[in-house]
Amino acid sequence: PVLLEHCVDDPLVLVRHGRTLRDTLAGFGADVTWSEYPDGGHWFNSPAGMEEAAVFLERVLGIRWATDAGVKSEAGSAVRGSSDAMDLD
Repeated sequence: PVLLEHCVDDPLVLVRHGRTLRDTLAGFGADVTWSEYPDGGHWFNSPAGMEEAAVFLERVLGIRWATDAGVKSEAGSAVRGSSDAMDLD
């Protein structure tokens, strides 16, 4: 199983490249869960993206964050304002 979450406003990796990765992995038979968010930059959309990642890991790994892994935490910061978007075309 693969979880892909992409923010449309990501300044570093354009959302169309995320969609291409999703389609490529699915074409190889991967079990892909895809979520697209309007904002969040080059990080998770918070809180929706973080919650979805936790639910995905709970399902795939069979753990319960509140009891098995302790308190959930958020770390990192969004990269914003960069004009260095990755364009692979």
